[in-house]
This record gives sequence, structure tokens and C-alpha cells, in this order.
Amino acid sequence: TATPTKGSFVLDVANKKLIVTGATMLGSAAGNKDGVYSIVTLTEDKMVLYLNNSETYGTGWTFIFRPE
Repeated sequence: TATPTKGSFVLDVANKKLIVTGATMLGSAAGNKDGVYSIVTLTEDKMVLYLNNSETYGTGWTFIFRPE
């Protein structure tokens, strides 16, 4: 029931970063304004991202994505 948000991203494989602009990660308040996430794992069947300090919660967050 969420409202769609349009945004963009840069996948910086060399520096192991995903930068999201114009949207939040899955609509979550756990992100930061700069939208920079560290890539922990990136394979053809899994992507794990880490954010060390959420501006909203003041805690680290891990996001795990797997295709179905």
C-alpha cells in the first residue's frame, strides 16, 4: 500500500558502494540523506548492504536482497 517513489542509483563496484538518490531504501526511515550504503556481498543471487549509522535511529542497519 506504499506510494511509489522515483529515484536513481549509482552502483560503485570498485569502492563497494551503492548510492541511492531521490528515494529511500525500500521506503525505510533507516537510511541517511546521502543515501550511501556499503556493499558487503554482491553475487548473482544475493546483495547485502550495510549502513553504519541511521540518522533516524542512530544504529547500524543491514539490508539483504535475494531474488525470488
